[in-house]
Amino acid sequence: MQPPQNNQIIQWIKQSLLHWDALQQRAGVLKFYISTAQNLCSLCSPFFLGMFGKLRNYHSLIAIAIALGSTPVMSLELTREFLSDKQMAQYEELVQLTDPEGNHYRYRRALKEVIDPAYADFCIPWIAVHLKELHLVLHANKRADNSKKQTTHQFPTVHPLHGQAQGSFGILTPRSGAF
Repeated sequence: MQPPQNNQIIQWIKQSLLHWDALQQRAGVLKFYISTAQNLCSLCSPFFLGMFGKLRNYHSLIAIAIALGSTPVMSLELTREFLSDKQMAQYEELVQLTDPEGNHYRYRRALKEVIDPAYADFCIPWIAVHLKELHLVLHANKRADNSKKQTTHQFPTVHPLHGQAQGSFGILTPRSGAF
């Protein structure tokens, strides 16, 4: 499940594409999102390699990928005809990035790809995949350590940030009385 802020971004992208009746305007918006994705992250493809891979913002990249892979956007076949072969290849690779096959191996492969070694330890991950992993690990450890009678309330929970700076991330905080 995507965080609510990501859902808003996904809806905004879809609406901005579907807003235009003219094919050329719609294609221009589609090209903009492909270019934005290229600037957010480098994918494991020569199309996305280059000087723009430094941001490594997979969270926003996935929001764009989900929106562009949605049924309403995928049905815009005439719009995609305005894309060059290179842009079409980028579009297809972007949409495939969210494929859950092989425990999201395309995303994990992209996560390992680093253009500039100075940024190897820095990225904004696709948080939903990692939270799912964390949940599975915590659940497995709970079953394995039944002798201590651990319950889920002893593990940290994710709370969204509040206020003006609210983003798509949460902070880990223990529940009261957990420790």
